[in-house]
Amino acid sequence: MMSLMRMIPFLLAAAAAFSAETTTPIDNAQVKVLKVTQDPHVKTGLHQHKINRVMIYLQAGRQNFDYPQEGKKLVVDWKPGEAKWSPAGGMHIAEITSDNPAPMHEHTLNRVVTYITDQKFRVTTPDGKVETIEHKAGDVSWGTPTKHKEENLSDKPFEVVVVELKS
Repeated sequence: MMSLMRMIPFLLAAAAAFSAETTTPIDNAQVKVLKVTQDPHVKTGLHQHKINRVMIYLQAGRQNFDYPQEGKKLVVDWKPGEAKWSPAGGMHIAEITSDNPAPMHEHTLNRVVTYITDQKFRVTTPDGKVETIEHKAGDVSWGTPTKHKEENLSDKPFEVVVVELKS
């Protein structure tokens, strides 16, 4: 069984509100891990996956698959942290159709945030208060415990380094 598992590449997919981007954090003789981020409501080009994959979703979402040559359509829903088997398949077009790209989440510790890229976000608190926040690459901010959801208003991905302080 172990030798069979070594032959199966894995795909780590993140359904997020950022531009389509793929990185390869691990690629060795036994496994290849891709981290994919994809904008919602943007259809991919016609393509096919020639190998079996395991998808691990980082956020809740929904994706439509259209197989025009087979006349088949498929809808896939997932929860944060859910793993799904994705067998090799025919030519298809995919589209993330979930609208809520970032779930409500909580920071329980104080933190320092360093902005690697420019940021323009809509931040919503549990009580419905909405605020637009902008930072430039190189900015640093201090954050206290909070619960919110964030929506990237830029057409580009953003990168930050967050250091949460334990004491």
